[in-house]
Amino acid sequence: MKKLYIAMASATVLLASCNMDLAPIGSLDDQSAVETVNDCVRFQAGFGGNVRSISLGGLVGYPEFQGDNFQAVRALYGNNQGLLFSGNIVSSNEDIEGQWSALYSYIGNANYFIPKASALIDDTEKFSDSEILTIRRSRGVAYFTRALCYFYLLERFCPQYTDGNAQQEGLGAPIVTEFDPTYERGKYPARSSMAATVSLIREDLAAASADLAAYEVSNPSVLAAGAAYANTDICKALEARLALLINDKATAAAKAKELINCGRYELANAEQYPTVWLNDNPCKEVLYMPVVNKAEAAGVGAYGTNWTSADRQKAYYVPTQATLANYEAGDVRFTSFFEQNDIVIGGGNYELYCFVKYPGNPALTSGTVSGVNAPKAFRISEMYLILAEAGTNAEGNAALQALREARIPGYTGSTYSDALLLTEVQKERNRELIGEGFRLTDLRRWGLGFTRDNTTTAPYFPANFNEQFTADQSLSYPAGDYRMTWPIPSSEIDVNPQLKGQQNIGY
Repeated sequence: MKKLYIAMASATVLLASCNMDLAPIGSLDDQSAVETVNDCVRFQAGFGGNVRSISLGGLVGYPEFQGDNFQAVRALYGNNQGLLFSGNIVSSNEDIEGQWSALYSYIGNANYFIPKASALIDDTEKFSDSEILTIRRSRGVAYFTRALCYFYLLERFCPQYTDGNAQQEGLGAPIVTEFDPTYERGKYPARSSMAATVSLIREDLAAASADLAAYEVSNPSVLAAGAAYANTDICKALEARLALLINDKATAAAKAKELINCGRYELANAEQYPTVWLNDNPCKEVLYMPVVNKAEAAGVGAYGTNWTSADRQKAYYVPTQATLANYEAGDVRFTSFFEQNDIVIGGGNYELYCFVKYPGNPALTSGTVSGVNAPKAFRISEMYLILAEAGTNAEGNAALQALREARIPGYTGSTYSDALLLTEVQKERNRELIGEGFRLTDLRRWGLGFTRDNTTTAPYFPANFNEQFTADQSLSYPAGDYRMTWPIPSSEIDVNPQLKGQQNIGY
């Protein structure tokens, strides 16, 4: 049966994807689901679950397997993400379709909730001032969630934003902002321009910030590292990320500096950094870490097991030699992200560096559940990297130096010219953000392609280990390759007449 996922953004009644420490919502009647403060708080928990799913799912994972940081171990990977890894990207790809549908489902949740919450906020006779602030916080979280979803639609399903193509209709995301369970086929939206998509994201972030700021006046403790829900700082972080994506360097640098200089966040030092990943310890490094508790860990999914089994006995995807060699001696990220394990392949034993950035929090392990970590949706290190790229030369050098000093004990750096600084930032983003879904977008934004490194020599690999890699071990994407942008799902185009002729180039 053909499915129209955009319609889900108009006619979805929210089903909580997790309890986020609260009772699940379940299926609620669309006329009575939002009547009390508690209803709003429960919906807020559902939005938190939506963000958590985004941060531990294919939207961040799939681009990693498309790119140049990993090689598939032929005998072990079971063709998981095999089409993406091989570069065989088609519009009928069900994994990509699933990401599109999830985003529009989450948008539908927000479209349903926002006007319901607004009606409660206007009812000043029924609710106290403090209750209205609580409802406004929930609405702010909904606005943020919708902004984040449209950000990922822009990043994954739209071409690289430029001044030349920003206003062109048919390149942005189809925009739906209203809940209408009687949505008619003739009203299904076409793709907007990318400028319109960016405008919507910014409008939603402004609305989110206004609601959240009102709540934070009397509840300032929510502005702290490791926040479980969106706050005004996290809105700024998404603004910075968006601005970098569209080459608005002034805004990107300004928002990044606000967060770096606000005093609430700091880079984890070399001793703290491993605990960020193993124990989900936010230190003061992590801005946003959606809740994962032991009771619901089984339903969260072990993101790290896309690369390495939880027991470390199998390696499905291993880092390339170029990826491993990109780290300097003493870099705490190397020992935090990579671990040598004895892997059995076809009766032979191989000491391989495995990717273990998501090793599984021991506190979330029980029975058959292992390998689960809480997502780190936004970190202050990303803001340092944004400032290093988008700021002045002096700001960029200072930000890069600060990050390297935190990651490499005893590091003494250099001052780089603009061209060399960008090269160093490109290396540093890959070192810091590997496995977090940034690589393919970064290459596209920089106008670069890639060729996977299939070298296997000591001390990184046993000799000739590349014989264990797949046939796609040397895959290349030239600069500007169309596959760096995902296709609009063919199932969506088949049932939405307004999308005819609006598929991305190459598909």
